[in-house]
Amino acid sequence: MLEAAGVTLELEPEQVAICIEKVGIGFMFAPIFHPAMKHAIVPRRELKQRTIFNILGPLTNPAGAAHQLTGVYDAELTEPIAYVLGELGCKSAMVIHSHDGLDELTTIGPNRISHLRPGGTVHTFELEAKDLGIENKQPESMTGGSIEKNLVRPYEQNLDTFPYPDWSIYPETAFYKPFKGHAYKYGDFEMSRGCPYKCSYCINVQLQAIYKPTGENFHREKSIKRVIDEIKSAREKYDIEFLKFWDETFLLMSKERLEEFTDIYSEQIGLPYVIETTSQSITPFTAKLLKKSNCKSASLGLETGNPDIRNGLLHKPTDNDTYIKAFKLLEENGIQKVSFNMLGLPFEKEEDVFKTIAMNRLCKTDVQAIGNFYPYKGTPIRRMLKEEGLLNEEAEREILSGYDFTTLTANDKSVIRFKDMNYNIISKITPLFANYTTWPVILWPLIDLIKNEENNGEFTKLLCSKINAITYFKKFKIPTHRTGKSTYAIGHC
Repeated sequence: MLEAAGVTLELEPEQVAICIEKVGIGFMFAPIFHPAMKHAIVPRRELKQRTIFNILGPLTNPAGAAHQLTGVYDAELTEPIAYVLGELGCKSAMVIHSHDGLDELTTIGPNRISHLRPGGTVHTFELEAKDLGIENKQPESMTGGSIEKNLVRPYEQNLDTFPYPDWSIYPETAFYKPFKGHAYKYGDFEMSRGCPYKCSYCINVQLQAIYKPTGENFHREKSIKRVIDEIKSAREKYDIEFLKFWDETFLLMSKERLEEFTDIYSEQIGLPYVIETTSQSITPFTAKLLKKSNCKSASLGLETGNPDIRNGLLHKPTDNDTYIKAFKLLEENGIQKVSFNMLGLPFEKEEDVFKTIAMNRLCKTDVQAIGNFYPYKGTPIRRMLKEEGLLNEEAEREILSGYDFTTLTANDKSVIRFKDMNYNIISKITPLFANYTTWPVILWPLIDLIKNEENNGEFTKLLCSKINAITYFKKFKIPTHRTGKSTYAIGHC
């Protein structure tokens, strides 16, 4: 609520002091003022239930406040907490709990208050709003009519004002990710925010509409100096050896900015990095600078091999030749070629899926990232599906009921009502996509055996294992590891 009202929560002690001096109130964010508490944030969220941390905060307040008002979630705790505060050196305190269950003073009914007095005695009593000349109010009397929304606040335009990310809450193992069969210690960074394109499957279309009335830029950039300083700081603190830039379109920048980045990054950082960008942004000029600055991999959103679906349904006006030229430029400059592909698109047929496979073969992509299509709320394509009766909301509720916070595009079920295809074919092709892309067409009947097998018998499992092992070796020239009877790969990107 405070954030929605525009209150900056993460203020340093000196800044809070200024707030108190000027307006008489200041908000002290626990992780800033009590660094030990930040380590409890993630476990508390994961537990999803009350823990002792609900009452430890006020008791471990590093400010050492001699006079304080504290709320507790249980009426039985008001007196014990008041006595504990006295033992901790507090001179005077009120520990409160309202009879409607809140840890605040309310106007709805009686409030239980345990008052710690100077000398250590505790007096417990009840107080109602009417005792102070304020009319008692029931919740139903305070409900409003229509919902009035605040005006949308503009995005922060100066990204340099943001603090560096704090990665200290993550375990060491969280930094390691695979690249071409090897594990590296990664760091995640950004040079910009806000994608200006209007692809029908992307939530950015909705975000653009929401923030357009503010009149401010949707796409914003950090200064090159800030980006370099942030990387230097992370390298010093966490010993990172590989970078990923998470900009939705990394090359969405001026020629001069890219040249400035390339020169400074090459001279002062030099670490290998990977990016995501558009096929249109890959030119002889940009590819050359990517190579110079040690870019090792570029991911392009191919989405589908059918240009009619890409241009029409997805609102992504890019022809196949543009992708072919872009991937060729990446290959000529020694940059790994990664494609993003969506399967299970509305109106898609099985032949369209194989057109996507064919485009990856034609572009000679090194890695094929596969996502099963999901129409996110707020996207134009979802509105179209609802209007045409192609969105299976019952199937969606079933999927969401078991949602475990992994991406919905990794689900093996669909919420689309297909007209010309059974979705089961998508679930069979998805795990075989890289094999179809990599293997000679003359050997596709071996892959088809797996795709068409209904019972998934021992022979099929063995064949699938061997095919995957060969595909992995063909991609990365590294043998897969063996454990017992199964063969598996240790990284595909």
